Amino acid sequence: MFQVAHASDCGVSTHARQNSTPQAEACATRPHIASSKRAGVTAEQVAALPFCSRSPLFDENEKVTILFADRVTRGASGIRAPEFQEMRKFYDEGQIVELILAICTANFTNRFNDALENIPDLGV
Repeated sequence: MFQVAHASDCGVSTHARQNSTPQAEACATRPHIASSKRAGVTAEQVAALPFCSRSPLFDENEKVTILFADRVTRGASGIRAPEFQEMRKFYDEGQIVELILAICTANFTNRFNDALENIPDLGV
């Protein structure tokens, strides 16, 4: 279960950082950084997300999961059998479905908050 929380937060953070203004980036990524820390992700790992596939800070499972989360976020209709085969090395079908649901829920929440210009309550 750790990987599901970890991947959805990381994938969304990567997307938010690459597709927003600096002001929106700060608002969009802060909640994900906070939830990533609760899931055990280090600040160094968050900083390494843009080049996670080459980073020694992530194991093979994490790299595959982060890439999959990014693909779901950017263009889920482009995901094909090879991507699912790669995921099946680490997850069963139920876990893959749960991961996709977590990614999509995070993306929906971001878009909803962005459209309404809501600033998430971080509870701090």
